[in-house]
Amino acid sequence: MKKLYLFTASLCLLLISLISQAQPTALSAGDIVIVGWNSTDNTVNSGIADDDIDFLLLKNINAGTVIYFTDFGWTGSGFQLNENNGCTPGTGAASDGCIKWTASTFLPIGTQIRIGCKVGLTSSTGTVTGITASATPGVYMSLTTSIDQIFAFQGSLASPTFIAAVQYGGASWLGVTSCQFTSTASANPGVLVGGYSLLYTSTIDNNQYSGALVNANAAVLRAAILNQTNWTQSAVALPFPISISFLITLPAHLTAFDVKKSETGNILQWKVENEDNFSHYEVETSTNGATYTTIGSVMASSQSGYSFTATASQSAYQLYRLKLVDLNGKFDYSKIVRIDNGNKLKTTVFPNPANNAITVSSSEPITSLRLADISGKKCLQQKVDKSNSITLDIASLKPGVYMLTINTRSGYQTERIYKKEN
Repeated sequence: MKKLYLFTASLCLLLISLISQAQPTALSAGDIVIVGWNSTDNTVNSGIADDDIDFLLLKNINAGTVIYFTDFGWTGSGFQLNENNGCTPGTGAASDGCIKWTASTFLPIGTQIRIGCKVGLTSSTGTVTGITASATPGVYMSLTTSIDQIFAFQGSLASPTFIAAVQYGGASWLGVTSCQFTSTASANPGVLVGGYSLLYTSTIDNNQYSGALVNANAAVLRAAILNQTNWTQSAVALPFPISISFLITLPAHLTAFDVKKSETGNILQWKVENEDNFSHYEVETSTNGATYTTIGSVMASSQSGYSFTATASQSAYQLYRLKLVDLNGKFDYSKIVRIDNGNKLKTTVFPNPANNAITVSSSEPITSLRLADISGKKCLQQKVDKSNSITLDIASLKPGVYMLTINTRSGYQTERIYKKEN
């Protein structure tokens, strides 16, 4: 029993390790939205006088994801400069700077993050580091109390990919040149931020989204937040994150999804509601639960129900899921449904878990074996001379979970294999 506990613990650590190795998330315009800021120096959100930015995730992000923030103006072809990155003293955006926020863990859609952006470089989650200081040492983004801009982007100051943009305190965006002596002017980034910029005309120092809409899909919620009539102004600094629990739903809400057999194949059926700003459904299938393949697509047509007929495979069972894609390219997945294909192929693997070797047996002659890790990457492959039993050497593999595909002339079967410590 102790060995089983140790193996289970090792398996959990392996899965945690694999999750932690997920790549940082590449973001597009509109994947975050700014929901508040304090341009009044304050100690409301930290122990030192600071300015604040509060933003909302409209997409899941992985650990290591980086977002840059700046109040440098946009010239139309690049960001404005100051004496720390190209301008002579006494010119450029003297009170502007740039900071970098990094996610420390996976963060789900709907998460709010507050950043102390002027001097403290603190965050409600994740870490903040300075990239370009203002003309005052130790000061980065000193948000001007009357009029200023806030940009969020990935990439670099020299080559940004815009994610969000706000100008506050003015009736229009104002043009600016690289070393013009001002910290309050900017051109409109326009299509570079997907049109998702907020022109906020109020000159009050501290502002936050306070609209009633908090439960909607990302596109609808984004539109509400970018409407300044849904905001509140304050002469005193505001606490962030704002006291709103956002619930961001898919553009289409699945109320049912199942699969059943028929003479023509496996019939997938699903029912939906709230099919707003929605594009299509992609049908994906798997025979091992590790890798999925797209086998078809169904366009949204404002129906309450849809169906798709898939060809049954020769495996003993088949898994299906739907990829739900909205008009902006955002997507999520449905639950996974399973159907048994009635294949009479019977296989066994012994021992399992194993240290150095496994014996694979089949009710039909085996033609080949393929072993892959849980990401689908091939680790071993071996042709077999139509034997019903074969021993496979796994001594060189690292401890963990693997998927063994056993191929025969009539079909294949997939078994989950556990490799123990030697």
